[in-house]
Amino acid sequence: MESIERSVSENVVKVALSVVKYSDWSKLCSSLKLLKKRDPFLQVYCEEHFCVIKGSGEAHLETSLNFLRENIGESVSIEVSKPQAVLYETVLSNSEICMAKSPNKRNRVYVSIEPLENGIIEAFKGGFESQSLKENCDLLLNKFTNRKFTNFSSEKIWAFPKDDSPNILVNMTEGVQYLQNVKDSVIAAYSQFAQEGVICGEPVRGVRMNLEDAQIRLPFKYHDIGSMGSQIHPASRRAFYGAQMKGTPRLMEPIYLVEIRTTHDVLALIFALLS
Repeated sequence: MESIERSVSENVVKVALSVVKYSDWSKLCSSLKLLKKRDPFLQVYCEEHFCVIKGSGEAHLETSLNFLRENIGESVSIEVSKPQAVLYETVLSNSEICMAKSPNKRNRVYVSIEPLENGIIEAFKGGFESQSLKENCDLLLNKFTNRKFTNFSSEKIWAFPKDDSPNILVNMTEGVQYLQNVKDSVIAAYSQFAQEGVICGEPVRGVRMNLEDAQIRLPFKYHDIGSMGSQIHPASRRAFYGAQMKGTPRLMEPIYLVEIRTTHDVLALIFALLS
């Protein structure tokens, strides 16, 4: 019989957990670090009062939670939610250019969104050997030259995919003054958007955000130039959310795909087992 290639499944189930007594929070965090070292395939996110664990299935999570309970001890009581499927947000079509103003109404950010092709998403899922943003961008541009990345340079790509969010942020602007002063604020807003989409706060997957234009005005006092981030960050975040709403947003639910190969003499038994 032919061999079947094996692949590591993505994490498609998650649970939230917290401690009954907040004084035990540090013990929970320490145990979660040990759990992460023991099982690198787990994804662990900690917020202020709770943590989220993502695994490849309910059995995977149950095994990890049993190890966590044994490690943390009986003196610490933890609350665990019911397992839920991991959802992702995406878009189906290109959006129109969306504009958002800063809180002081002096700055404007223009962005658009479009879905990434499946080939590019698969390349992101496969990972890149280099940790350098420039080297990864050059590899992406060389591999997909004729797929909406023509006449590009690596400096145009401001943010590269991280963890389970195969998205990119591309700077499409030309000659915008003071843009480099607020670059970090735009990237921070993009990262927040990629982790919490506009539909229901789930991670965004498979989209390309384009910074089309920006109007940036310096503060009245030059020594307040460092405060520009507090104006650009919320404007960029609202622009990203608006573009997602204009790009036909959708929720993505994971499915299990199983391929079974066997001989004809046991085919009827397999059908009976599956039914």
